[in-house]
Amino acid sequence: MEKEIKQEKKNNEQAAIEREKAERKRIKKSIYITIFINVAVSLLITALGLLWQKSLTILAWSNAMLLTLIMIFFIGWIMFIYNKNIISIFTHGFKVFGLMIVGKRPKKSYYEVKVQVEENQIPKRYMAVSFIYSAILLVITIILTILAL
Repeated sequence: MEKEIKQEKKNNEQAAIEREKAERKRIKKSIYITIFINVAVSLLITALGLLWQKSLTILAWSNAMLLTLIMIFFIGWIMFIYNKNIISIFTHGFKVFGLMIVGKRPKKSYYEVKVQVEENQIPKRYMAVSFIYSAILLVITIILTILAL
């Protein structure tokens, strides 16, 4: 009887370890995907910035990288503000105002929207990747700006 209990306890511990490993693997995969998306978006924004300037000088690269830095940082900042529930009052207010003009009532009150945002937070790893990537872009932009002078 005791052997069975020990064996069951050991199996439970192994299952918990396997679940933890699977969770870590899932988180790492989501971080890699986020990094890939950040790099792809930054390459696109940089290319658009260079096309807009119609130049390939170091100063043009610096300006394009600055544009990319601002956009990536802004995306991370929007996620941060969303998690802190700062913009929900504005979005709910605009929605209610628009519905009042049409003559309809909102389906959710502000309190329900606020609770929904608090329960469905954006994972912090997405914001961290955005801010760290922005810091890397800042260093690159500073170096390019110094070289352009």
